[in-house]
Amino acid sequence: MSGFIVEANAEGLSLGKKETNMGQRCSDTRSITFNNVRVPANQLVGESESGGWMNAMNAFDLSRPNIAAHATGLSRAAYEHALQYSNERQTFGKPLHK
Repeated sequence: MSGFIVEANAEGLSLGKKETNMGQRCSDTRSITFNNVRVPANQLVGESESGGWMNAMNAFDLSRPNIAAHATGLSRAAYEHALQYSNERQTFGKPLHK
């Protein structure tokens, strides 16, 4: 697996439609199709053609704590929101939660 950089207007490169995300809107999610795209050797990322795998694994290693912290913060906020709602909500004239 190799990593490489290609200009967005490269001949043979086409981008699919932008997907709608519930979160992470700052990161486009779309398909990319390469049809006979030529990639010059100087646009290869890393030490060798097979270095892309280690680059990807290193990126995952760096991003995992951030993703876990994000998920923890979201779940904490959801819990606090649900707790507040249950303390305020009344059904049949009685509090939902005490």
